[in-house]
Amino acid sequence: MSENYDCIIIGGGPAGLAAALYASRDRFKTLILEKFMPGGQINLTERIENYPGIESIDGPGLVAQMQKQAESFGTEIKNNSEVTGMEKLPDGKIAVSCDDDKYVARAVILAPGSDYRNLGVPGEEQFRGSGVSYCGTCDAPFFRGKHVVSVGGGNTALEETLHLAKFAQKVTMIHRRDEFRAAEVLVEELLAKANEPNSNLTIKYSTVATAINGQNKVESATLKNVKTGRVLDKTFRAGEKITEVRLETHSYQYLYSDGDLYTFMHNETFEQLSLPNEALTDAIPYLKENDKVSMLMRDEKPVTVEVANHVELLITKCDPGVRGDTAQGGTKPATLETGLTVQVPLFVEEGETIRVDTRTGDYMNRV
Repeated sequence: MSENYDCIIIGGGPAGLAAALYASRDRFKTLILEKFMPGGQINLTERIENYPGIESIDGPGLVAQMQKQAESFGTEIKNNSEVTGMEKLPDGKIAVSCDDDKYVARAVILAPGSDYRNLGVPGEEQFRGSGVSYCGTCDAPFFRGKHVVSVGGGNTALEETLHLAKFAQKVTMIHRRDEFRAAEVLVEELLAKANEPNSNLTIKYSTVATAINGQNKVESATLKNVKTGRVLDKTFRAGEKITEVRLETHSYQYLYSDGDLYTFMHNETFEQLSLPNEALTDAIPYLKENDKVSMLMRDEKPVTVEVANHVELLITKCDPGVRGDTAQGGTKPATLETGLTVQVPLFVEEGETIRVDTRTGDYMNRV
């Protein structure tokens, strides 16, 4: 048996509730069919501060007010009612089917909403609304003074990353390819921002997120270089800095962080070093085997890390060099994914992965 209405609205998100408010207020018999519960994606929003007339509210709270207002004018809402079909009847009306139920109306408004493009990594669903955001323009002010990782390479990703950089203390943008697919004007703007002196924006190409980690909120993300397989765990705890770094070794070593190369000497202590704490992770491959790095963090908890004697790195650029007898030691310069330049044999080519001695920084062999 079918029920008759003036207007049926498919979807109970903000758009559907707003349409129902207008229709019901004009005394049209109105029905909302919602496959889950009213609100849609807005229910996942922890805090809303840009809705006119409301200073601050969470998503479910705003939906409750919208629903109450629409129902006060007579809107009927049926939850857990997924539309399975529509049919135009001979009299011009439209029949809407929901499994065994059928509803008929003179007009149907489609407001089914949309869904975000998910990464599909562990922790994404768990921290949605608690550090995982799908709208940089909407949520950028919530990340003021924090470290944010943005993912993507299209127009929207670049636009929102540039907006995030106005608020966040540091933004790391990762893209799975070697170049962006966004409009050239946006790419130029992004690169210009990243190349500014003391820029808070860093770009990591050929990199994907494999996990989002934390307790009650996002604390870190695990990143992986798709070419080398190298895994990097970035920590975002706001304001946490390395205030002291001491290398317990008798020779100089390298610390790589976001494109800059730092040199530390034996027993030399750097006060107020003001580097992001992921610098330690980047430092690990460059230290001599059995070296130890002692860090004094802001919370006064020391951390000690032991490291390997070599690191495997991708050659991103390799000069042709001079043809000659490689047995006589012919070499050419090669630029690695970290920005470090080493001399490699003439037979080594761009795109190969090599082992580099972490004590001397010299080429060891091909992987």
